[in-house]
Amino acid sequence: MADWTQDAYEYLDGYLTQVSALAKRQGDDAAEIVSGLRDHIAQEVESSSGDRVDIDDLLAALAIIGTPEEVVGAERPLQRASRPTLTAGAGATVPPIIPPQTPVNRAKAAVVLFLLLVILYTLFTNVVPLLIESWEVLDEVTEALEETTELIEGYEIRKFANSPLYIAEKGGPMGMVEIFLDEVENIDAQDEFGKTALHYPAENGHSATAGELLKHGADANIRDEQGKTALDYAVANGHGATAGALKRYTTVDVYDRVGE
Repeated sequence: MADWTQDAYEYLDGYLTQVSALAKRQGDDAAEIVSGLRDHIAQEVESSSGDRVDIDDLLAALAIIGTPEEVVGAERPLQRASRPTLTAGAGATVPPIIPPQTPVNRAKAAVVLFLLLVILYTLFTNVVPLLIESWEVLDEVTEALEETTELIEGYEIRKFANSPLYIAEKGGPMGMVEIFLDEVENIDAQDEFGKTALHYPAENGHSATAGELLKHGADANIRDEQGKTALDYAVANGHGATAGALKRYTTVDVYDRVGE
């Protein structure tokens, strides 16, 4: 016995339902007609389609057998022959038969609708709050990264302030400056007061130290938190030699601010 697809099976049921209704209207034995017609259609379709019967196979067979009206008009041969020959007019077609909507179908639709509502409710009550929480966590992580960056920058300033080069610059011994100068990654790093290594020898009048820093690329135009450059401190403290060395490397205007 061949396997029938669901749409072919439902179409055949609808076709036979119409046949049964017409037979009852004429006072014929509808059950016997439908039973014989079902067997006849099955034999015709399965003999030509093989192991599987789909809607196209069924429609091809029904086009030969005829419409329900034509079949009911030829019910006698169907009652007396296992494989009667039913004829139809040339080019006869079988009208499409739509299975009636049954309570079972309506129940299936209701179940599907209920499941969809459950899925939507689950998404709204669980997934959406989770996304909101994830966004808040992301904000917290971003804020923590920003704080970490600030801490790292602060650490670099403190590390510079405690470095041998920094101590040498503040104290002025030229030998220490030459020894530790190459160890500093950023010669223009600023401390908590905004001062660079160049500000301190300029402020203390250590012209040799300031000159060595300038030779190694120290920027003389950097201002501290008070808006002063290294040249400002040298001029303000009366360190003429140091100021003279710094003037060749300073491009910003310093004299207006120190009153010269």
